Amino acid sequence: MHLPPEIPLKCCPPTHRSMLDVALGHTTTLRLHPRNRHLVEWANRTCTSAEIVLCSGRPLPTIRPELVTSLALVDTIPESLLRLRNLRKLTVAFPQASLHVPDKRKLSSFCPPTVESLTFIRVRIALDWLPEGCTSLSLTRCRDVDVGAVLGNHLIFLCLDNCNIGNDDLARILSGCPGLASLQLPNNGALQVPVVLAMVPPLRSLDILCCHHSSAPQDVGVIVAAFPRLEELG
Repeated sequence: MHLPPEIPLKCCPPTHRSMLDVALGHTTTLRLHPRNRHLVEWANRTCTSAEIVLCSGRPLPTIRPELVTSLALVDTIPESLLRLRNLRKLTVAFPQASLHVPDKRKLSSFCPPTVESLTFIRVRIALDWLPEGCTSLSLTRCRDVDVGAVLGNHLIFLCLDNCNIGNDDLARILSGCPGLASLQLPNNGALQVPVVLAMVPPLRSLDILCCHHSSAPQDVGVIVAAFPRLEELG
């Protein structure tokens, strides 16, 4: 019997919507709640990939490590992340209400080399290394960031929001990231684009003007002249 597509959707509880999508063939990726043991067992038998959100110090679920392609961690950085050999997207966040933010850790100590997109919010992180295939890096309220690790990398998108970035850091990023298409540096104080650059990345999006405690912004004409491919300036 053929059912109208809206019928299974209405009958399925919200907690199992992702499971329904897999069962109907809409996707092969399951968004997994790690506390649901039966769902984890089903995912191990059925899915080709899984997206996991993990909160408050809980261990990783007993899902096959090769299934995990996306992982979001809130208030926790569990052990054994390096065994997730197909992980592509990693997000780590410690909200403002977090009672404990762990001591600074080297990225290489927990990030698998397969990750392509990294997002950190209020994390004490030492960027000692970036995965070779990482094209997107976003840090928010992460202090004492050493931009040296991003230089010469394959980054296309870089966001350092409220990370105490200065003009020297900006000059190093612009000269050392030849493939950068989007650079977002809000809330870092007054920043000035260098007039002379050894290498000009193909920037299409740049945000350096919306900075708190900044004086009069740099002449927009100078910025536009430095990056002829620029489409967005904020």
